[in-house]
Amino acid sequence: MNMQDLRSDEGHYKLVVGFADMLSDKLNAKKEVVIPAAIFHDIGYYGISEKKLSDLMAKKLSSEEEKSIKDFHMANGAKLAKNILVKLNYPGEFTDEIVGIVLRHDLKSNPKSVEESIVRDSDKLWRYSKKGFFLDVKRRSCQPIEWYNKLLENLSKKDYFWLDISKDIALSELEKRKKEFSNE
Repeated sequence: MNMQDLRSDEGHYKLVVGFADMLSDKLNAKKEVVIPAAIFHDIGYYGISEKKLSDLMAKKLSSEEEKSIKDFHMANGAKLAKNILVKLNYPGEFTDEIVGIVLRHDLKSNPKSVEESIVRDSDKLWRYSKKGFFLDVKRRSCQPIEWYNKLLENLSKKDYFWLDISKDIALSELEKRKKEFSNE
């Protein structure tokens, strides 16, 4: 997954897949959909310049530029995921759902299934993980307490996490981060 290296967050998809796997177990979701969707969710960043990705992750772009890149990465990701799944002869009934999740994973509209909710929430849970939290602090050039407060604030937003269990996991992870940066 070379596109992860461009975003300077190598291993992002592995953590997303780990959260997605755990949530799928707890919610009896279709892993045949969730796991491939989690793996492919950011594949659409492939082909975007390193500079643009760096600026995107550091929140240095205008809202129009950010939306354009995010829309491109979702559409491109859906196309790439479909091509790969078709070449692998992945079952069509799962392929269409996977492609749809990749196409919509960064939208704020209501997810169409529990599987889509899991992928969306797992992607956001990355930010609460140790690796994601401290990488975002560095990329955004902020203090850990500032990022902690921002992530804590996000927990109260209606369309940030879709599943209550994800909010619980995020809060637990966030409290771990607070202990870690308080001990620095």
